Amino acid sequence: MLAHRVKNYLRVLSGFATKREEALAIICALIAATGVRTISHYVLGRRRFYWILTLLLATVSVVSTALLSYWRSVKAMTRAERRETAAERGLNEPIDLRYRNPSWAAAQGGAVRLPENCEFAAYNTDGCIDALPIRETRQTASDTPVDVWFLPSARYHVQEFGPIIRSLETMDARCAVVVDTRTTEGIRAECAHWGLSQLDISSVWDTIPVAVVVMNDWGPDRGLLEDLRARGVKIVAKVEGAQDFSNVDTLRWKLPYSMADRVLLQGPYDLLHVQSDRTMVVGSTRLEQLVAMARANQIEAPVRDVLVNYNFAYGTYAWAAKEWLISTEIACTQVGAQYSISKHPAVALEGRTFSPWPLGLDLETSRLLITRCSTALMQMLAIGRPVVYFNPHEERVWRDVDWPTDAVTVVKRREGLAAAVKFAKEIPAAESLALSHELLAEVFLSVDPARSAAERCAEAILDVTV
Repeated sequence: MLAHRVKNYLRVLSGFATKREEALAIICALIAATGVRTISHYVLGRRRFYWILTLLLATVSVVSTALLSYWRSVKAMTRAERRETAAERGLNEPIDLRYRNPSWAAAQGGAVRLPENCEFAAYNTDGCIDALPIRETRQTASDTPVDVWFLPSARYHVQEFGPIIRSLETMDARCAVVVDTRTTEGIRAECAHWGLSQLDISSVWDTIPVAVVVMNDWGPDRGLLEDLRARGVKIVAKVEGAQDFSNVDTLRWKLPYSMADRVLLQGPYDLLHVQSDRTMVVGSTRLEQLVAMARANQIEAPVRDVLVNYNFAYGTYAWAAKEWLISTEIACTQVGAQYSISKHPAVALEGRTFSPWPLGLDLETSRLLITRCSTALMQMLAIGRPVVYFNPHEERVWRDVDWPTDAVTVVKRREGLAAAVKFAKEIPAAESLALSHELLAEVFLSVDPARSAAERCAEAILDVTV
């Protein structure tokens, strides 16, 4: 509870708070100040110290309020005011306001590749790109306009986008994947595998699509999305997998998919937690493909008993991560199960040997999965094999899921993990396939027998552009 109050107060100071959070933080601050003053007066019994402390608290309050007001005034500046501010710095040429997101600028490593006809980049007081003077009109990378941009943040995003783009192209929509200096070789390679058109963001700054599709609207691309939305571009967000929609466990300021004009959901769980007229249930192309492969017996044969999915990334429950991993190792050893550990790319841990293979291949070649909240759980269910959901740290994101079949065994105490692993190993393959697909359809994945997920996504995207 205290940590939650501190987080709310920090959100207020950083300018990201709602009115309710702001009021709550102010009330908590006043109560804390009153408590400290009372203790100092009656316990310490020093009136001089009491007044010094009162003056100090008043000073801190005034300074904090002034900083908050200044920050919000900066954020509230209109486009015209920002242009005037840039002009006062000596930027008398026409300017194009871009990329005011600090995380985006940081991701560039302090350097940005500019078009040939652009000589100068201005930085604001936050160290972010603020304005680009333009000498002449920049040309697009192609004479053919693009209707829909796709902005992948990871390789598996391209795997989800590929079938959707193919479906859109059959509907005569012009699509392209937009890349920049942050785009990894993995993303580029996956685009090449699917034969997708790639546009460099620096070559298309003066062109705008009808819609842009993302799977992450709270990360480094948020500044670009805000700029595109201000110019009338529709933002379509596809839910990327297991998602903490209310940030009950995840350490981030922004709620996911909060700025999208349309949110494309995977199934019943998503619909339960994102109740809005902005949503549309369309399924998942990746999960649907895995289900089809499993039913056609095209999944790789298992070569090990257990895959441990170690994905305590971005600081989420980092305090419980090491003990969680040790508990899984002990449990596997107790039941004589051969195991391999798959590590999230953002996790750093020494002293362990991790699998060098992609998570998808590791899942296919394992008899069962041990994991915390992760998309890997959904993927394993699509493959048709059992999962042990190990949650001793009591994460809350899936607290309202009933887990209606034995396809997922929930373990909240490490003493019960070994028995759960033994039980899951003994489920026959055919029974596991049926139970897994039943649970997946009931909780996570919507399937339409008449249309594929790619077709449903494509129709939803085109519906936004009308």
